Amino acid sequence: MYVDHFLVSSNGKNIFILKSNCNIMFYSSNKLLWESNTSIKNVNNCFLTLQFDGNLVMYYDNKSLWATNTFCKNQPNCIFLTLFTIQNDCNFIVYTSKFPNVAIWTSGTKDHVLCSY
Repeated sequence: MYVDHFLVSSNGKNIFILKSNCNIMFYSSNKLLWESNTSIKNVNNCFLTLQFDGNLVMYYDNKSLWATNTFCKNQPNCIFLTLFTIQNDCNFIVYTSKFPNVAIWTSGTKDHVLCSY
């Protein structure tokens, strides 16, 4: 995911965006629920990637700026299939992609008081 790209929940009310200042922000009906607090001035070359080891990481200048730290432990050749989703209940989650999907990281914003369903 690149700067100013975003993901939207299926109900259209929750938006996850990587801002041009390298801050990840999660909104519900334009109300801020969560942010990564990684803002950097005068940059626009950060990106977010879900790696093959299962870790969701934001990079800036080839350095990790933020991560979920959900990488698999059997390194160096571990592949941990995961998926990342924005849910209607105002949570964004990293799941394992094996059935049944198991949440391995959450934003902790499920049913937040500012959540719009």
